[in-house]
Amino acid sequence: AAIWNRCVKAEADQYLKIQHRDGTVEHIQGPVQMYLNPSYHDTISVKDGIKLKENEVIKVSHLPMLQNNDIAYNADGTAVEKDESLVVKKSKRFVLGPTLFIPSEDELVEEFEWSALPDQLDFTSQLGSGREGLIKFKKVQLHSTRVWSVSVPIGSESAKVHAALAITYKIDSIDKVRMHKDPCASICAALMGDIQDLFSENLQTVTSAADFRSIQTKVAHKMSGSKSFPNLIGTGESIGFSIDSIQVLEVTPGRRMQKQLTTEHEREMRMNTQIANKESEIKFQELELEERRKKMENEVELTRKEAKMQAELAEELHMQKMAALNQEQEMAKMRKQERLDSLKASDELVLNFLGNLKELGVDMSTYLCTEAGNKAAKKIIYRAPSLATSSDPTTTTTFTDVEEKKEWNLNMKLL
Repeated sequence: AAIWNRCVKAEADQYLKIQHRDGTVEHIQGPVQMYLNPSYHDTISVKDGIKLKENEVIKVSHLPMLQNNDIAYNADGTAVEKDESLVVKKSKRFVLGPTLFIPSEDELVEEFEWSALPDQLDFTSQLGSGREGLIKFKKVQLHSTRVWSVSVPIGSESAKVHAALAITYKIDSIDKVRMHKDPCASICAALMGDIQDLFSENLQTVTSAADFRSIQTKVAHKMSGSKSFPNLIGTGESIGFSIDSIQVLEVTPGRRMQKQLTTEHEREMRMNTQIANKESEIKFQELELEERRKKMENEVELTRKEAKMQAELAEELHMQKMAALNQEQEMAKMRKQERLDSLKASDELVLNFLGNLKELGVDMSTYLCTEAGNKAAKKIIYRAPSLATSSDPTTTTTFTDVEEKKEWNLNMKLL
């Protein structure tokens, strides 16, 4: 039961929907408030208006309504059914934003029902043939750039690839759009037609990664530029869609081709592994040989150094021996010189004695011939070894060098 005198209020972006007791409906735009009177009102409800941004469009249907005072009668006086009394057909209009739309009592905002632009196209499916896959929405955005990312199949099943496309488009004309029940289905059909025209011949069979790269280049080249898609461009213009650009993002292999490429890749990996193992083995052998060579070089170098050390040691020993021999010769020479100096000193003493006797007028021959003089002189001469050995006929004088002999002769002359 309705609550008596309940106050219902609508804000500026709302409206009141009043169901009168006589069956009529009334819309009153806010801001407004009204008290529910069960004597006159069945219900009073608050509805939100539809806010449309710039270039947003909604579709509004006008439904002729039969008021109480519009009752018609047949010739026999019976009342005409309401449906039979409607002479104005259902009409539609589009409301373009920016605006706040408040529907009239006989207006209804309808929903658009279009096929969703798929992520993958399939030539076996029929878009728009049924209600499955349709999306419902109330607003259409005009002049707003969008990107449709879609993958399209190319080639037969045995050599199929998928091309990922980025199609940039926008809706320019709502008048052209409303003339087509499902414009997205038309866009998809046009794109599939272009693909079939571009690749009417089957792609080459792929046996290696190089073959696939060749197919990638061929597909990307054929699909480059908007001129490769005349059906898509023309259909877009006819239904109010503007196709700004079509770019090929990548080309990927199909299921069978991917299996072949995987098999080829695995085989190539096995070969590369075998080659890598062989190269590693060869490298290891080379390292072993290099190590042996360095070891031999080190041994040769060690032998050379050892020989050099032996030679240096032998030379040092020879030098030490020569130095010792020289030192010994010097010592012998010094000892000889000392002996000579001693003999010379002794000889000088004897010679001085004999010279003094001669200066005193002693006849040395007579003196030495006497037994007493010879005995006295002999004692003195024996103090000079060189003279002593020369005066003794039993003694043989041996000279060590020429200088000694000269000195002995001189002493003998003095005597």
